[in-house]
Amino acid sequence: MPPQKNTNELITTSENLLPFIESLPDAVVIVNTNHEIALVNSQAGQMFGYPANTLKGSDLTMIIPELHRDTHRQNVDTYFQKPVHRPWGRKNASPECVRMAPRYRSIS
Repeated sequence: MPPQKNTNELITTSENLLPFIESLPDAVVIVNTNHEIALVNSQAGQMFGYPANTLKGSDLTMIIPELHRDTHRQNVDTYFQKPVHRPWGRKNASPECVRMAPRYRSIS
């Protein structure tokens, strides 16, 4: 199945699951192959300092620190070409401090 079809099916499924996604305590951001934010919950909006409805339809680079945008774009492209689960964060589980939106956030 082509990646675009998988993405469209995921977005449709995700929109149907929006009440569940909104109930999650964690931020959820779903993007399409064009690096556009297709679905986002209010927790993500709070984390990045934007209303969730402002983020939906925006380019993903809006919430990625400028220093990491090129690398992140390549990583997203690679993921869509060959989806592989990989853990996020530091191997030692220490928090990372990165600039996100207008303020610093801790990611662990």
